[in-house]
Amino acid sequence: MGSAGKTAFGVILGIGAVTGVLCYYAFGLVAPEPGVMTYVSREPPPAGSAAVPSGSSSDSGGGGSGGNQAPASSSPASNGGENATQNVTSSAAPGPSGAEGGANDTGSNTITTAAAAATLTIPNGASVQGNPAYEPNPLTVNVGDTIAVENKDIAPHTVTNGKDATDPTMGKLFDTSIINAGDSAEIVAADLDPGEYAYFCSVHPYMTGTLTVQ
Repeated sequence: MGSAGKTAFGVILGIGAVTGVLCYYAFGLVAPEPGVMTYVSREPPPAGSAAVPSGSSSDSGGGGSGGNQAPASSSPASNGGENATQNVTSSAAPGPSGAEGGANDTGSNTITTAAAAATLTIPNGASVQGNPAYEPNPLTVNVGDTIAVENKDIAPHTVTNGKDATDPTMGKLFDTSIINAGDSAEIVAADLDPGEYAYFCSVHPYMTGTLTVQ
C-alpha cells in the first residue's frame, strides 16, 4: 500500500471514529427515559389531542381506569340515592308523633269557658247620643253568670261599672276595656253580690245602663 493509500485509510478511520462518537451522543440525547414521554417536536400535543401515542399510559392503564371510574362514581350516586330515601323515610317517621304532639298541643291550648248565660248587645248607632246604648237594659243575671258583650256598632265601646268617670268605684268591679267594632268581650259576675250596678261606656260617657244581679 502506497503512502497515498495509507493516508486515505487513516482519513476514513478518522471520519468513522468521529461519526461514531457523534452518533453515540446524538442517540444518547434522544433516547427515551423510563416514565418520561418524549415527542419529536420536543413539545407535548394539545390537551385532548388524538396524537397521544397508543402505547401511552392513558391508553393502556389510564383509559381503563377512566372507564372504571365512571361506574364507580355512579355507584356512590346510587348509594347516595338509597341513603337519601332512607333519610326521608326516617325523617318522615316522626311525622305521626309530631302530629300527635300537635294534637296534644291543640288540646292543651284549648281554653274551655263557661257558656254565656246572657248577652249584652251594643246596637248599631249606639255612639249617637239619644240612641239605645245597651240592650237589654236593665240586664238581669245570677251570681256567677258569664255575660257575653257584643259590639255591633261601628265605633269602639266599653262596659265599665260606675255612674260616670267620677265614680270612685269605676272599673273596679267589671270592665271590658275597649271593644272594637264587630268584636266581643265577657263579664263574669262571680265577684258581684246581688244588687244593682250602674255601668257606662268610658269612650261615650252618655251611654249608660244597669246590671241587676240576683
